[in-house]
Amino acid sequence: MIFLRTETGHEKFKEWSDVLSRKNFVEHITTKAEKLSDIFGYYELKDKIHCALTSCNQPHGKGYLVKTESGLETNIGHQCGKAIFGVEFEHRASEFDSFRENEERKLSIQNAKTKLDEWENTLESLRMGDRPIEWAISMIENIQNSNYAGRAAAMEIRSLSRTQDSNVTVDVKVKDKKLEELLFKFNKHFRESGQALDKDFVGTIINLHVLLTENHMKVLYSSAIANLKEIRECNENQVPSPVLLSLSQKANSLQSQIDKVVSIYNDSLIFLTHKNLRVIKNKLNRMGNVTQKEKEQFNQFMSML
Repeated sequence: MIFLRTETGHEKFKEWSDVLSRKNFVEHITTKAEKLSDIFGYYELKDKIHCALTSCNQPHGKGYLVKTESGLETNIGHQCGKAIFGVEFEHRASEFDSFRENEERKLSIQNAKTKLDEWENTLESLRMGDRPIEWAISMIENIQNSNYAGRAAAMEIRSLSRTQDSNVTVDVKVKDKKLEELLFKFNKHFRESGQALDKDFVGTIINLHVLLTENHMKVLYSSAIANLKEIRECNENQVPSPVLLSLSQKANSLQSQIDKVVSIYNDSLIFLTHKNLRVIKNKLNRMGNVTQKEKEQFNQFMSML
């Protein structure tokens, strides 16, 4: 990567030969004959080059392109420049780095702006069909709410959300007397309750991750929409540096942010199916402490899938 500051902004070169071909560029220079005037470029190269300072001439992979007071251009490694030119070089290097970072941030925003229509169309497509994202958001929220899914089912879903264990089990009384004795011996809770319990496998439920707080579709979708709007409306050439940094970070993360919204939405559609959630229904039917009303509430919820 070779980055140059120009009168109109910046320019990038792909090859070091592009630098060598510049009219005033020299590959060797002495500090006695020349004085530092300006830093106008930065480079990071796969193949090392030699420092142009005759007092150094050591190979390095990154450094700065500088101008001298006589108008010559050359390359100097960062450490060498600091050691020879001192505070002045360090100050100019810091100032140039800030310029380069801001220019790169502007590029990130400009690149993102070319994809805004595509991204907005992707998000808008999630609102189409008979099971749009609003429906999925509502159903994910409702299945964890006792008023909609029933107390027993909502508690079970919230428990699965916490553990993220896809294996659904139900507590059953131990019938084997020897096993019961062992359980009473080593489990204080069983002794105090007077009932030894074992777990019986009911089935598997998938895509529990759609229930996690960090995967809340409403928040993810709203954040993506807000960031798209902010990028579209910003003028990257006028905002101050801290705002430019924030905007570029949002621009760089928009693709992955939208990919995540789409992924969580698609996974939620699989989660919210009869095939996936009937394991909860089967567990409720095997639990002796679940009322008929609670079972009917969950059945009513299932009818909306």
